[in-house]
Amino acid sequence: MIDQAAREQLRIALSRLIDGEMTTREFEEYSDEFRWLEDAALPAAIEFAERFFDTEAEYFLTGRNVVGEEAKQIFARWNFFLKSNLAYGWPRLPNTFDLLRFLSGLALLGIPAGIAVFIVSVLMFAQGDPTWGFKLLIPAALIEIISIGLIVAEAKRSTAEMNEFRRAVDFDVWPFLTLSEYETFQMFDGSGA
Repeated sequence: MIDQAAREQLRIALSRLIDGEMTTREFEEYSDEFRWLEDAALPAAIEFAERFFDTEAEYFLTGRNVVGEEAKQIFARWNFFLKSNLAYGWPRLPNTFDLLRFLSGLALLGIPAGIAVFIVSVLMFAQGDPTWGFKLLIPAALIEIISIGLIVAEAKRSTAEMNEFRRAVDFDVWPFLTLSEYETFQMFDGSGA
């Protein structure tokens, strides 16, 4: 369902944010009500905008906080898209949090832990206590193998998810789905990004 009135309100808020007329906190507070509406373009536009500022701080996107030219072009296309009556059809970005990602994050701690256990086992050998050295060497190796395995598995999966996402979409015209959709709307609207 397309909510043209909400799109227009969000379009104006995005423009004010990019033009430095609204703080990041004001934008967040204002746009929060649009996150839960049925028009999929609204939360997608908000999520895009939030990638350019720290949601914990309040400031204007001016001076050293100004967004780059490429981002400004995408914001302009969002402005243009929100004026359209086109349904937002992009797939969601791959999930940024799940169990494998969490475990691979913990695995980053496992690497130094495994190294520390390995060093302790070497010190046990050096002190003439091979029994404890062997007992610690095996867990150290297991910690390293499991940690590295989790990290590699997550990296492969993330890459595969992003490659699949990229194949499904045309980044050069986002949030429009295709170049022809973008050009058609430009032709009828008479403006563009």
